[in-house]
Amino acid sequence: NLIDEFHCHFLINLKCNRRLVTLAESQVNYDDQPDFSKIEAHQFEFDYQVTTWSKSYRSVSQNVCPSNELLYHHELVVTNLNTVGPADLFTTYHQRGVVENNIKEVKLVFLWTKLIAIV
Repeated sequence: NLIDEFHCHFLINLKCNRRLVTLAESQVNYDDQPDFSKIEAHQFEFDYQVTTWSKSYRSVSQNVCPSNELLYHHELVVTNLNTVGPADLFTTYHQRGVVENNIKEVKLVFLWTKLIAIV
């Protein structure tokens, strides 16, 4: 596998499927008397391997129950960054999304100035 051969690091989103949602749900601890006014978040780690992968990788699930909601939302990532904590993985992953949005904004600005120059 090229990722391991070239010692590349990765952190990618795992698309939720029935198997992953079941696994994430099984890790959620429901209280007898939940406080629905507060957000509740849990993270847990597991090894996960898709049939097309040569080996399993560290996967992390972040299970969040927003305030005033009943059900948890699950977000999953897979990585080979073994020294980074679960919360930091999700912070890093979400920062990537912010950077992508900034790039889109810059592209729109440059497209807009080209249109003004033409007119």
